[in-house]
Amino acid sequence: MDYNHFIEQIQKLILMYLPEQYQDVEISVHNVTKNNNTELTALLIHRQGEAVSPQIYLEPFFSQY
Repeated sequence: MDYNHFIEQIQKLILMYLPEQYQDVEISVHNVTKNNNTELTALLIHRQGEAVSPQIYLEPFFSQY
């Protein structure tokens, strides 16, 4: 599986692992520029009306896959 397919699968399947009360969240993937212009791919889990959303960097998970 290549990296883009991995990202698509994570984005689709993440809801299976979230509790029932979080089934209405919006899942998005975007690139984030970090220190020294390092670009990382982040999975963002946003819930309507919430001010804070977790952002999970996917590169370490892909390297373990």
